[in-house]
Amino acid sequence: MTGPSAVLLIEDDPAIINSVVSSLGEAGYPALIAMDGDEARALIQRRCVAVVMFSWRFIVQLGGGELLRELRQRSASRHVPMIVFSANHAELMEATQHGVQDYIPNPLRGDDLIHVVEEYVS
Repeated sequence: MTGPSAVLLIEDDPAIINSVVSSLGEAGYPALIAMDGDEARALIQRRCVAVVMFSWRFIVQLGGGELLRELRQRSASRHVPMIVFSANHAELMEATQHGVQDYIPNPLRGDDLIHVVEEYVS
């Protein structure tokens, strides 16, 4: 593993990627982007990841709870915090059942995103 701790964003929507990367960059957090499950697995194994962020709908497409279990197993810390983006209560409840620690409401706001990341990185 090389490089400083980073935030792993698992997302395929360019607008969300740009928004999150911009907000994280302004706050001094490096971002790693995975656009599918294989990329996420490889990145979390190779790099020191402080937080994993994703939209629940996208994670469900990639394997849902099973993908999250694999990411935890591959992470150096095995306890990497998982944060979901959603405005849907049912999605939030389902994510929580799979060990997701926190959420950021949609639509995403940069200050909300940074506040939640700081809670887990500090």
